[in-house]
Amino acid sequence: MIKSIIDPPVPYIGPMPTAINPGKLIRIQGTVPAIAYRFNINLQCGPETSPQDDIALGIAVKVLESFITLNSLQYGIWGERQHMLTSPIKCSERFEIVLVCDFNHFK
Repeated sequence: MIKSIIDPPVPYIGPMPTAINPGKLIRIQGTVPAIAYRFNINLQCGPETSPQDDIALGIAVKVLESFITLNSLQYGIWGERQHMLTSPIKCSERFEIVLVCDFNHFK
């Protein structure tokens, strides 16, 4: 059974409806507000923000600059940023991000 989070408040801070295991898909759909210049999606490994729990995957979408960066936070230290220089995500438009969970990384 597929569990979804429908129309969550922004920002949404809460648990995932199912465990993230190898082979699972995470589909994130939304609409970028007309006045947005960036937004973040963090798959955080717990609820704490100070000190912050690990972030398995941090996605920073820079709408005005048309690029996406990926990163992770482990033991309070950010990893090396991976840049995806071309982003199809635009202001005032719907978007979909699909993540495939693998044993030790996301696709």
